[in-house]
Amino acid sequence: MNPVPSYKADMGFIHESDKFALGGFAVQPSELILTPRIAQCPLQFEARLLTCHKSAKPQGGAASTHLIMEADVLRVHADRSIVVPGTNHIDTAQWNPLFYVFRHYFGKGARLGRSYRAKY
Repeated sequence: MNPVPSYKADMGFIHESDKFALGGFAVQPSELILTPRIAQCPLQFEARLLTCHKSAKPQGGAASTHLIMEADVLRVHADRSIVVPGTNHIDTAQWNPLFYVFRHYFGKGARLGRSYRAKY
């Protein structure tokens, strides 16, 4: 959002219209949707949103801040280096996804780092 809301600006957030360039990623056009893909990503899904639901309110009556999205995957792109030869199956021993879990980054079990907002 531009301008960045003051409460986010106070936390150090900035607006950057070209997020691909900021991250050092190459743009790769999608085949079935308008959203571009990241060329360096070895596994990519082109999908369309089917439905979106607000999650149930947690106990205590606090407002829900989570969305549950259901998508239809239209096309999968997988680099050959992570595919079992002669198949269309992902070789999970070769694929090393990056997970962002509660402000921390993980690969296959190893902690790789944390966001600046993480407290531990």
